[in-house]
Formats: sequence, C-alpha cells, structure tokens
Amino acid sequence: MPGFAAVIDNTAIIKNEAGNLNIRRYADSSPPPEPHDVRAHLHGGVPKREIESIRPHAQAQGFDVDTPFVDRDADYAEFADTVEKRADIRALVESDAGVATRQREMIAAFDAWWSTGRTGLAELPESKRLMPLRREMLDSFEPAMLPVECLDRYALMGSIAGWWDEIRYELRVIVENGFAELVDGWVETLRSALEDEDADDDEDSDAKKTVKVTLEELLAHPFVRHRMADYVTELSAAQAEVERIKAEKEAWETGDGVEGAEDWLDGAEEGSNLAKELEKRRKELRAEMKDDDKRWKELVKTTGTGKPSKGSIDWMRAQGTDVREFEAELAAIERRLAPLVEEAETIDAMLAPYEAIKEELKEARATLRRLKAAFVERLTAARAELDDDDCRELVLDIDRERLLDRLERARIRRVGALVADLERLWDKYRVSLKRIESRRSDATTRLDGYLLELGYA
Repeated sequence: MPGFAAVIDNTAIIKNEAGNLNIRRYADSSPPPEPHDVRAHLHGGVPKREIESIRPHAQAQGFDVDTPFVDRDADYAEFADTVEKRADIRALVESDAGVATRQREMIAAFDAWWSTGRTGLAELPESKRLMPLRREMLDSFEPAMLPVECLDRYALMGSIAGWWDEIRYELRVIVENGFAELVDGWVETLRSALEDEDADDDEDSDAKKTVKVTLEELLAHPFVRHRMADYVTELSAAQAEVERIKAEKEAWETGDGVEGAEDWLDGAEEGSNLAKELEKRRKELRAEMKDDDKRWKELVKTTGTGKPSKGSIDWMRAQGTDVREFEAELAAIERRLAPLVEEAETIDAMLAPYEAIKEELKEARATLRRLKAAFVERLTAARAELDDDDCRELVLDIDRERLLDRLERARIRRVGALVADLERLWDKYRVSLKRIESRRSDATTRLDGYLLELGYA
C-alpha cells in the first residue's frame, strides 16, 4: 500500500539499510508536492485539471465542484461572482442542497441498518450473544453504508469500532443484568458526582474547578439530555449567570469602566486588584481615625434619652466646669478627621457598586446550589418514571445517537477537507501576476496625479 506499507526482501534490508527497520525508509508517507500552474499564476484563471482532481471528493459529499466557478476558456475557469471572498467558499459548500441531501441519505442508510442492529441489542439480556452480535454488526455496517459514498470504508469501520469500544462495558452490564441496571448505574454516578460537592464556590480552589468540569460533564450526559432537558436549560442558565457576574466582578477589579480607577492603579504593580487597593486604603484610614474617633465620641456622647453622657462636653458644662479646653480639643479632632472621613466616604462610594456585584454573585451562587439540590431530586424522579421497557428504549436511542454522531463528525471532517481543497485553489490562483501589475499601474497613475497636483512633478 503506497505511503503506508511496502514488501521488502530481507536481503535488501540487511545489505542496503544495515538492518534499519524504520518504515519511512521503505514507504514514503510524505504528501505529494502541491501542483502549480505557471500560466495561471501569470495570467489568471484556475486550471480545470486541478478542479477535476477535487471532483471525486466533491461528488462523494453531493457537491457539484463546478458551482464556485465559471468558464474562462477550454483549460481554465474563474471563481464565480458569488464567491467574493475566501469565507464565501465554506458558506457555499455547507449550505449546498446536494450536501444536505447526501447527509439525509447517510441517515436513511444508517436507520435502515440500525433497525436490524437494534433488535440484536434489545435481545442481549436473553440471548447473551455479545461477541457474535459484534461481528454481525461490524460485518454488515460497511456494506450498508458504503453505497452512500460520503464516507470511505476506513471512516466507516473506524466509527463503528470506536462506538463499540465506547459502549462495551455498558453492553456487558446489559448482558448480565439488563437495561434497567445500566440506567440505575448512570443515575447513581450522576447523583454521587453532585452530592459529593464540598468545594466553596467563593474560593478559586482546585476542588471548585473540578466540580465545575464535573457539572459540565453531567449536563452532557445522555440520560440528562434525554430525560431532564428542562433542568439542563435551567441549570445551564444559572451557571451562565454566575459566570457572567464573576466576569463583571473581575472586570471591576481590574478597573475596567470604573471612574477614578486610574488614580488608584497608577503606579501599582501590574495586575493589581482595584477593590483590594481601595479596601486596603480604607483599612488604613480607619486605623488612623481610631483614636481620634474614640475621643470625639466621648466628647459628644449622649444617653439613650438624649441627655449628655458623663465625660461629654455638655455634661461637664452642666457641672460648672470650664470646657473651653475641651471645645478646642474637639475642634482640633474634627479638623484632623475631616479629610480622612471625606476620603473614606469617597472610597465607600467607589466600592458600593462592587459590593452590589458581590451580593448579586452571592445570590446567584445560592440559586445555583439550590438548583443542584433540586437536580438530584429530579434525577431520582426521572428514573422512577421509567419501567424496564422504557429503560431499554432509552438506552437503544442513546446508543443510536452515539454512533450517528460519530458518522456525522466524520462526514463534517470530509466536507471540511473539500472546503480546504477549494480554498487552496483560491489562495493559489485568485490573484495573478497580471492583476498585481495592473493594480500597481493604477496605484502609480494615482500617485503621479497627486504629485502633479502638489507641484512635485
């Protein structure tokens, strides 16, 4: 098989290669050189022979390779007016009716094959024919799907082999204990993953990140998607709300859109947190004001009934004490406190939106936690709604979805390869030397006109 394997005589290996068994010495897997048409590069056009080389791949996907082109002459074509830019090629291929028809043909062929395979899978708890069924399904898959042509035999066999490998342990459970036992195992795994969450969402810990990943995986679990779609939507929305508020909080901490943030972050270390800088300064101000504030309260303190408290200026005045010294002390304290209080109030005003964001985040996280708890309850209820027949149908629907998804991903990759082939023609031949020279000439003419107007020519 050229590019993959070669039959070599032992004598040649020993004599010519000194026993070296490196495969690339005997089977060159490097891609062939990219063809370039010099005439097309010079005068424009896309060589039709290169378009024809793509035709088999395009036909396999139901696409007419002539669609993006119009004739230039017998040997060359041009990109059609509908292809104004490179991105138009992908849009043209992916929206093509023939490509969509080929996809439907693939699904129809798959469903016809699946109807037989599904019966064999459904009978596993009674028949116990796991390995014979595997052979029957693998042997019948290629003949059933290959006539559609959108996937070659390697993609087809890779898809079904990977699918069987993905579900093989589940199939063993079905053989031994039935479909209901498998569904019970899914539910228990999901329940345990949620109930084992002990991480604090308010801290950026490794545990929290693990929980977040686990939650995303749980939402993608086929049992959840099939039986708990409403909860998936609600839980995803709650998670998205938490992430949105977290992003808003982080943006505020960097000073993004916060009036006056530059004054506080100017000169600070890179990556400084505005909220922490403000809270640090507020803490310093409180420490500076502590003693004066305490003494000020002593001098103006009143009782609960509004009468002067013992030690206050008004109380000492009532006792006949000369309070001029204390009034001077109070005035001095108020002068010292005034700028500090003003700065503290400014910081409080700046931090108010941030505190509101933190409170909103706290509520959103609480909502998410409540939904998780309700999710576990709904999980149990969803399982209770299923009898043995329902479990069988659910598992078989999920297995069908898994295999069809593998086929669809393989088909999409081949459509993407077709797009890449057409884009390569665009990259090579869209702009010719003749066109470059014409544009250069136009630019030179315009420049000469400007210089003439300016009096430099």
